[in-house]
Formats: sequence, structure tokens, C-alpha cells
Amino acid sequence: MAEGDIHTCREGGLWKNRIEGIRRVANTAARRTDAVSVGREMAQARGVGHFVHGEPRSNSDGEIVEQSSYRSAARVR
Repeated sequence: MAEGDIHTCREGGLWKNRIEGIRRVANTAARRTDAVSVGREMAQARGVGHFVHGEPRSNSDGEIVEQSSYRSAARVR
């Protein structure tokens, strides 16, 4: 995972998209599908990775259940 990647996760009853390296939440959604869709669009526009975390459990913070990369070959180092 690299700085700028998008993480979609559930926190405090909402689905949130966070940009890695930035403390503030980029956006929120009540439904997972809405948050994943927006997170995917953000990652594609930024040319970064998108990581979708599962529902958090009492013993974890939500494992990554999906991941996609939208980096161009020129950006991968």
C-alpha cells in the first residue's frame, strides 16, 4: 500500500473512504456499495490502489476483502 491509496472501510456505522496519508475522511455513505463505487472512481481518477475492508469485528479492524490497482505502468516503480 502506498500513500494516496484509497481505503473503503466501515467506521461508526458508516462506510468511509479515506486517502492514505491524509487524516480527514474523503466521504461517507450509508451503503457499502455506494462507498465502494465512489472509492473506485477516486482511485481511478488518482491512478492509485483501492482497498475495500470488510466489516470490523471485535478482534480486528476489518481485513482487506478486495483490492484493485489503477496505477499506469509508468507510475509503478
